[in-house]
Amino acid sequence: MEQLKGIKKELGMESDGKDKLIEKFKERAAKLKMPEGVRKVFDEELSKLASLEPAASEANVTRNYLEWLTQIPWGQHSRENYSIAHATKVLDEDHYGLQDVKDRVLEFELRAR
Repeated sequence: MEQLKGIKKELGMESDGKDKLIEKFKERAAKLKMPEGVRKVFDEELSKLASLEPAASEANVTRNYLEWLTQIPWGQHSRENYSIAHATKVLDEDHYGLQDVKDRVLEFELRAR
């Protein structure tokens, strides 16, 4: 595979874009703090993508999976806010109407405490 890649490069034949795609995934993954199990799966899927033909349907599925894996904010956490007043405010700002549903969500939160 490496020899073929080198020959294509020497001949000036254009690549199928797969090399750039793999590099893009590697760059994205380098910036993330993936758990060890996820990193292993990522590496396996990346090597699978490298061996697949771009026109194969499985290549598209693998590419989409890698896109998804590299878009999750691994290692980034936000501070949790369990305030009922804050929940009420967010529900009122972001969701117009549906008052029965909002009341039920808030009721569930109050019971959970």
